[in-house]
Amino acid sequence: MNMAMFNKGLWIDSYWDWQFAYGSNATPIVTLAKTAGCTCIYAGSVANIGSGFYGQAFLNDLLPKAHAAGIAVFPAISPDLLSANLSTYESLTVSVANYQTPSGDKADGIIIDVEVNLTPDTNFIAFSSAIRTTLGVNYPLAVTVLNPQTVDNIAPWATYPQTYIDCAAYYNIVLPQLYWVKMMTYGTYPPTPANIALWVQESVAAINTLTPGFPIAPIGQMWTYNGVDPTPAQVAAFINKCISLGVPYSMFHLHDQPPNGATGGALNVFGAVGDVPRVLPSARRLASIRNLQAGSG
Repeated sequence: MNMAMFNKGLWIDSYWDWQFAYGSNATPIVTLAKTAGCTCIYAGSVANIGSGFYGQAFLNDLLPKAHAAGIAVFPAISPDLLSANLSTYESLTVSVANYQTPSGDKADGIIIDVEVNLTPDTNFIAFSSAIRTTLGVNYPLAVTVLNPQTVDNIAPWATYPQTYIDCAAYYNIVLPQLYWVKMMTYGTYPPTPANIALWVQESVAAINTLTPGFPIAPIGQMWTYNGVDPTPAQVAAFINKCISLGVPYSMFHLHDQPPNGATGGALNVFGAVGDVPRVLPSARRLASIRNLQAGSG
């Protein structure tokens, strides 16, 4: 697996970006991502339990254009792991992973957005094990979780070390949401550039303590909170700290930025700051992965 495809990512949405902002045309999105040096696009809003797999037209347009530009595409699935219909989410995930566009393109992997589902009393392990077994040990799977300082408004992150470790048993890389609005929510720090850099450093260190050697790709904030946009200095601080730590990163979300970016705005900073870091493959081969390999051999 080429782990370098995770180096720099941009999050987009099938409705707000592709359909609403760009008139169902992925060309300007891919051009923006390519110009910014992105190696991957995380594509949200492609399937849910109510509407099924509804994102075929979006992927039909996005996948061949992104691949022609050398950019990987990871559709995002957000399962409700407390649902009684867990098998439906598993089927949706596999359907999206196996979907082939008329051009012959397929997704390069899947990213699972679990967020507040990452608790000991969910079906996280059952769901993750099922999709890993079905898609195979070599299929790229990423997982998005909340920031490691706290698990949203539920409890301190330290309450869930084992569940977080379970991410490393089934996924190739973890993408923690290091949105600095959470710094204000929890009163950890005021979100100055210096404190954002510290926030990233402490979060990456916390993850490395739990899962040494497991690839990490923090997600930064490019979305508006209570009418306040992230500043270029905040975005630069986040990106520069990721680069100095040698970890890949992505920014969420394109649809909160003007289609062409405002001069000196967050989107322009995203495209201009620094070199793309390199992500190294995990030094660990976990027991569940070894067992899958043994079973397939």
